[in-house]
Amino acid sequence: MCRLLGFAAAGSNTSLNGVLGMQAVRDFRNLSEIHNDGWGSALVTVPSESPYLRDGGAPTPETGTAVYKNTIAARHDPIFDELANTPARGGLWHLRLASSNLPLILENQQPFYANGLSFIHNGDISDDQGRNIITNRAFPVDPNIVQSTGGRSDSAIFFAVILQYIGFGFALDEAVAQAVRELRKSYPKSSYNCMIQSQDQFIALCAAGREVTSKRIVEIYDQYGRGDQAHDYRVMRYRTLGESEADQAAGQPKGVVVASSGFDQCAEDGWTRLENNQMIVLPTVPAHFVCVPSEIRNLKSVFRNFSAETFIGDFQFFFRPDSACGNRHTAPKIGGMTTGYIPTLAQVDELHRKIAQSQAAYDLIHGHCVVVADIARRMARRQNALFTRRCTLPDDAPEKAGDFGLRLTQDGNGSESFGMLRIPSIPSSDGLTGGTVPPRLIDEHLVVIGGLLHDIGTYFLLKQDGFRRWTAEIRRSELRAAWA
Repeated sequence: MCRLLGFAAAGSNTSLNGVLGMQAVRDFRNLSEIHNDGWGSALVTVPSESPYLRDGGAPTPETGTAVYKNTIAARHDPIFDELANTPARGGLWHLRLASSNLPLILENQQPFYANGLSFIHNGDISDDQGRNIITNRAFPVDPNIVQSTGGRSDSAIFFAVILQYIGFGFALDEAVAQAVRELRKSYPKSSYNCMIQSQDQFIALCAAGREVTSKRIVEIYDQYGRGDQAHDYRVMRYRTLGESEADQAAGQPKGVVVASSGFDQCAEDGWTRLENNQMIVLPTVPAHFVCVPSEIRNLKSVFRNFSAETFIGDFQFFFRPDSACGNRHTAPKIGGMTTGYIPTLAQVDELHRKIAQSQAAYDLIHGHCVVVADIARRMARRQNALFTRRCTLPDDAPEKAGDFGLRLTQDGNGSESFGMLRIPSIPSSDGLTGGTVPPRLIDEHLVVIGGLLHDIGTYFLLKQDGFRRWTAEIRRSELRAAWA
């Protein structure tokens, strides 16, 4: 049960005080009288050093994320004022009121940071009996990914589910939506209000299971004489920046600020309610900055819908040029073929059924593709488990001693040539036996889609060469395998 605040500017540095004004910032900070179990912030900044400097380690990045968190209340921490004045092109702020008696340790303080993403959440993910998800060992989330968040709370599990879907190949906004869908299957009444930012994208989601404030929260606020601030506890509001005449006169960059309730957010000042089950998706790269209202998306319709006819046409396939962190780029044209989005599982199935000459042909080829996709997914997941485990190891672990870059070596004649990609071996541990660590996470979702589509052209071969002859050969192969 927390308070959230986040802002994003279109590539320009500004401060929290510059975005909200000092009085509103003080009002937000004073909420830590109630939300007194710690606070934190994550600022996306432009480093003072020039980018790409090499000092013996990794090159200096163009942008970096400065994360600060503490277990004391924000109103007692002098660092708060310093960070509120720090220029940044994006930032997340979190005031914690610990849920379900989770320990007040630094590991549970937000923002969480992993894979270049900062994450904050307001909600208690528990069932009707008050059992927190942290006690549910059967919930389908990779414990190694949870560990990589650094947290031990329900919010850390929420973040881990998002990271898991990113690993499957989903864009950042779609991964957030899928994570909520997955969690709501088991915890439908919990709140999933959250914000997440990468180096070039900012997302704010309102997904409250109960829009009516619970009795317990009202009681807590009443204890501090703030009962009037509890009626809209789950509400989130946003305000665009740099569009009013006053903002332009002050030189404020374009952007957006989003906040949970608790301080003055008047419609006259431009604040607008973010309705339940809606998210704001905002690129923060100046060239791709889009006005916020056009980027509000309903959680129920995040996915783009394409009919099977979209794919059949000239048998063109569409690819989504998104990175693992959900970065969006202009789709290029390759050989006259326009790129786009990877089809969903339902669209792949529809495509199979449209092309198949008969139910028997569908059963044979689609069934074969399903088997291949499942095997490929298992292989990819195991490799990702190796990669994830490596990411959680200390820097001096033997698995981290390998060289992941191509290296010039000498061939038998003494001439330089590119050698093999050197990847360290993983010893048997944590249920993983042997294997090599991939240089990056494998896109499991893309692997599945590729497996389901890899033999789809065989339908056309059946049409030309005849179904009986081909299936007879398949049947003979199966019989030989069974006999062996």
